[in-house]
Amino acid sequence: MRGGQHSPGGIVKITILGAGLVGSAIAKDLAGEKDFEVTVSDASAEALKRLGGGARMEEKNIIYKEIVEN
Repeated sequence: MRGGQHSPGGIVKITILGAGLVGSAIAKDLAGEKDFEVTVSDASAEALKRLGGGARMEEKNIIYKEIVEN
């Protein structure tokens, strides 16, 4: 795989910018793979809430981050 950052345990860390229709679909798809840790960042807390969260997504290795402007 190209583009991801491999950690010592063989996990590929992927960051997706945007939790809209496309970003959320990609995040959910990649999170289903055991070797991926997916981080989703978005300026909208609402978009991140729509993507999901809680135990189900944590099991799938999705990390949510809100982009905050200063």
